Amino acid sequence: MATSYSLIFCCNPLNLFILRIELDGDSIFDIFAKNLIAKSGLDDEEIVLMDERGCPADPVFPGLTKDNETGALIGKFEAFKFSDSKLH
Repeated sequence: MATSYSLIFCCNPLNLFILRIELDGDSIFDIFAKNLIAKSGLDDEEIVLMDERGCPADPVFPGLTKDNETGALIGKFEAFKFSDSKLH
């Protein structure tokens, strides 16, 4: 039985990004995240945000916390750019 999930990624006016990972529908399973990677738009550069144990791997990303009300995982972090990408 496969469980589906949603990734919601948004930015507020203060350049604070919010990453939200949640299970779709009712599930008897809990949620855990690991091996989280941010890739540049060209897929030629990447930053490991969370390692294989689910621990933050880079200071740019403080990790995920669990919303006890919804069960979703939420990460809040400041905007960053890849070294070769142009900021528009």
